[in-house]
Amino acid sequence: MNPLESLIIYDALLLLCFVAWGIYMHWKIDATLYISFFLFVCGVISTVYYPFADGVQYDYSVIRLVPFLYLVMCYIITAYPIMRYDMCDYKAMSVSEKQNMLIEYFCIFLILVSIEPALEIFYKVPSMIGNESAIDDMYEARLVTEYIEPLSGLGRKFFRITTTFQYLYPVFLFYFLSKPKIKIFIVLGILMMIGATWGHQLIAGGRSGLVQSFLYLLVCYFVMFRFIPRNINRKILIYGGAFLSLGVIGFAAVTMARFNQNEYVSEDFTVWLWMGLYAGEGNLNFSSMMWDVVRDTGGIGSLVLPMDFLGLVKDNTVAGNWAAMDKLGVPGNIFYTYVGVLYADFGRIGAVVFLVILASVVRCATKTQAREISLTKVAFICLLAKILVLPTFYTYASYMNQLNLLMVLIFLGIYSLRGRVYIGNRLIF
Repeated sequence: MNPLESLIIYDALLLLCFVAWGIYMHWKIDATLYISFFLFVCGVISTVYYPFADGVQYDYSVIRLVPFLYLVMCYIITAYPIMRYDMCDYKAMSVSEKQNMLIEYFCIFLILVSIEPALEIFYKVPSMIGNESAIDDMYEARLVTEYIEPLSGLGRKFFRITTTFQYLYPVFLFYFLSKPKIKIFIVLGILMMIGATWGHQLIAGGRSGLVQSFLYLLVCYFVMFRFIPRNINRKILIYGGAFLSLGVIGFAAVTMARFNQNEYVSEDFTVWLWMGLYAGEGNLNFSSMMWDVVRDTGGIGSLVLPMDFLGLVKDNTVAGNWAAMDKLGVPGNIFYTYVGVLYADFGRIGAVVFLVILASVVRCATKTQAREISLTKVAFICLLAKILVLPTFYTYASYMNQLNLLMVLIFLGIYSLRGRVYIGNRLIF
């Protein structure tokens, strides 16, 4: 079977998943419907741009069907807790008064901390958008030790606090939008923090952070769509479109800068192909390169934080991750899908086992018989969904991302215990 036929069958399977779920749920808007459609679109993009990329960047003549079947199986395993969540008819989120106060005070603290770095970032963004060479220079500097953080010393410290909890911002945003009485200051403050993280990625010359934040915000909306009043949903569609367009503009600016410096620029390989491959090259690379790998990294791509704590890695940076991948005989600095990262870490069977364990843990942590669901469980669903809407790579692969994830999980643990922890007769939380 030739590569194009294999890609078409892969697209057909993803389309089948989308249509089957839509029919089963009577085309109700939910996270699973969005994710299945998104993965199908990425597959179509891969198919469309495959003929232009083959032989230009990589050799895709060895693409096969079996790796694509493996990918679809892994998508379904990963999405299982989200599917179970969507099948439950939750009417509301259960949040106690004390938990609500904790979220409000925590958000106000983060908003106040974020004001200074946000002002620095928003001041720098306009000049960077019109300066392609500056964006590309910043990206190149990120790959070497000479990288200089574009923020001031004070801004850098405050911004580090801001980014530590960035995975919670979309969850908090839609939580406050779901309440009968919306607190405008907090909503605008959360939007400011999200916009600041997008702007920082722009002035730092990175695309992945922009893409991750953009897609994560979108999937969180579909996870929490059911809890948001209809009139607020209409406003989200209007104003949210304008807000998300800022992310698209930023992504386009960085992509143009990176494309113009790319060695493969030609009349045939246009910027539209370059942008398309960003969405679709992961599965192409997995099928043509990663599937033949017989060794593994031992977990550095997905477990670098605990491995570093145990002293099992010498280099916990992205460059160290790339170097570990290079030793497998494949380029470390390209995308293989999130499944590919796990495949490189644990092998063909080990990746499936990892995903089964992950899906089982999330399912057990979010399972409830009540008509209401806690905000913590909704957050777990969102954090899992973030993996699926970044099909090009594993979103929690870097040391810093895993550290941020750990801090988020610690906060969610404290939040869940709020009002329930006693020592003797004295209430602690």
